Amino acid sequence: MGLQALVRSISLSKITTIVGVVLTVLFTVGVIQEAVRRERIDREINRREQEIAKLTQENDDLARLTEYFKTDDAKEREARRQLNVKRPGERVIVLPEIEPTTLGVTTETSGGEKPSETDELPPLKAWWDYFFAPREMLPYE
Repeated sequence: MGLQALVRSISLSKITTIVGVVLTVLFTVGVIQEAVRRERIDREINRREQEIAKLTQENDDLARLTEYFKTDDAKEREARRQLNVKRPGERVIVLPEIEPTTLGVTTETSGGEKPSETDELPPLKAWWDYFFAPREMLPYE
């Protein structure tokens, strides 16, 4: 009673059902794997499209900047800034650098010490002294 008896006991419909189930499982696994792969590819495409849009915007900005630097206005501005060039007949005024809190006006405490932060002039008084104080009181002249 060996193999032939076993084959006879299993009907053709049972074998067909088992083969069908196995094929269905394999097909389903393949479809799921393909769906996951497509989703991954779609995400990569979206990421690349965003990168392309960003680089295109940067490229447009650089093209506009390049066109601006080709103009005479830009060349003149850079010459003025970097080379201290001025137009004929133009007068240049150089302002001294001063501390913004004291506006160039200092007060001295007794004994010739430098004033502390609490001895600084109020802003209104500092501006008044800056514009209207006698010139000998101003330290930068």
